Amino acid sequence: MRLSTLLLSSLLLAAATGSSQNYVEGNVILVRVGTGLEGLTNTGSPVFLDEYSPTGTFVSQTVLPTTVNGANQILVLSGTATTEGMITRSLDGFYLTIAGYNRSLGSIGSLPTTTSASVPRTIGRIDASKVINTTTALTDFASAGSPRSATTSDGTKFWAGGGTNGIRYFTLGSTTSTQISTTITNARVVNVADNRLFVSSATTTYRLGQMGTGLPETAGQTLVNL
Repeated sequence: MRLSTLLLSSLLLAAATGSSQNYVEGNVILVRVGTGLEGLTNTGSPVFLDEYSPTGTFVSQTVLPTTVNGANQILVLSGTATTEGMITRSLDGFYLTIAGYNRSLGSIGSLPTTTSASVPRTIGRIDASKVINTTTALTDFASAGSPRSATTSDGTKFWAGGGTNGIRYFTLGSTTSTQISTTITNARVVNVADNRLFVSSATTTYRLGQMGTGLPETAGQTLVNL
C-alpha cells in the first residue's frame, strides 16, 4: 500500500452538506494506492480516496473504478511510481481531479512504459457527493510516461501534466487533447488558482511557474517561473 498524496486544504466543495453521502467540509482526502493486502508492482494497483477528519478519524472510502461501466473507464495507478496520484481541487470548489491509467488489473507489463494509444490515460472527476466520472481517457497524454496530475476550473475544462507530452488542455469526455506548451515536457503538478494555471516541475530550469495568461486553451503558451 502507498499513500500518494494528501489534500491539505479544506474541502470547500459547494455541494457538501456533511451527510454520510457527501464529503464533509474541512475533512482531508488521502489518495491510497493498493489494498494493503498485497505488494505493489508497476503493473497496476487499485486507487482509493480515503476521507479523514482533521483529528485523524477515518470517515469514508471512495473506490475508483477497476472495470469499465458504460462510458466510465478504468482508473488505476502503477503502484510503484512515486510521482503519480496527485489530487487537485477545482477552481469552483465542486470537484476533485486525479489522473491514472485505463487498463485492467492483472495485465502484464509496466504501466508507465505503455503508450497512451494502447493504454489511454484516464482523468477522474469526483464531486462532493462522491459521484465518479471517468469518461475522459486520452490517447495522446503522457505516452510512455506517468500521468501525474490533472486539474479543472469548472468540471468541464481540464489541464494535465505528466512525464511526457507537455501540458495538455481538453474537455470532459475527450479522447484527445491539445498540447498548449513545449516549455517543459516533463511536469509534476498542474493546478488552477486565481483564474491562472500553475505548473511544477523537477527540471533544473523550472520548479514552479505560471503557464501563459489566465487559463490557456491553445498551443504556444510559455511557462514563466514564479
